Amino acid sequence: LVICVIRVQEISSCSFGNDLNKLTSSMQTGFIMNTVNPSQCPGNATRWHLCYYRSTTDNSATAYLAVYRPAPNGTQYSLVSGSSFSYSIPSNENSYTCSYFAIPQSQQFVVQQGDLIAACVPGGMSRARIVANTSGSQTAQLYTGTPAITCGSPLPSTIMQSSFVAASITLHVSLDINECAVNNGGCNQTCVDTPVGYYCSCNSTGYQLASDMKNCTKIATTLFSVTITSTATVPSAVAITTTATTVSTTAARKA
Repeated sequence: LVICVIRVQEISSCSFGNDLNKLTSSMQTGFIMNTVNPSQCPGNATRWHLCYYRSTTDNSATAYLAVYRPAPNGTQYSLVSGSSFSYSIPSNENSYTCSYFAIPQSQQFVVQQGDLIAACVPGGMSRARIVANTSGSQTAQLYTGTPAITCGSPLPSTIMQSSFVAASITLHVSLDINECAVNNGGCNQTCVDTPVGYYCSCNSTGYQLASDMKNCTKIATTLFSVTITSTATVPSAVAITTTATTVSTTAARKA
């Protein structure tokens, strides 16, 4: 009996940050936090994505990016980790580009569900802007508290939530995370990280993914018993005759 098992591989989405849409010509400087698109699941931060466009004649710029965690009491954000990146900017002021910055394994940090991405965009200096105003949408909030935050390393370790105001800004930054690095992604057996999320699979023979696409359940097997019967029929018109032959021998006895 041969049992064939098909393992279904379902990708689980785990986004963090804003979709990297085409930038507009409008710009915003200052400390900006994406409060609308928090992390959807935990994992190790592996790569930054950011889109930007040229604002001056400089050939390079520095971005200050960070992840903050809301406090349980809802009063402040705490710094999880911050990074600064130097990058080349387009030669045309109206053009934009997107870049990816891998985080060295020794500097990777754990992101939790609900964490937020922040960026500090220097003002009054020649810098490439990584934030653009978008009419009618709001994906980030602008810091207006005191004292002012200077864009540099390190960024503030804590920031009061009351220091932010709603603004129609789109923060064009996102973060790749390896969901499998934390609790095996919640997978019962095997967790496979992908650029857009992750999926669970079953590596044990005789198991398949359950409906939750995380747990592996044993495949129920049914044994079939087959009986083969052979019947021989003798036609009634055929007679079977047995003949016995007796041979007599007479011996003459001489007187």
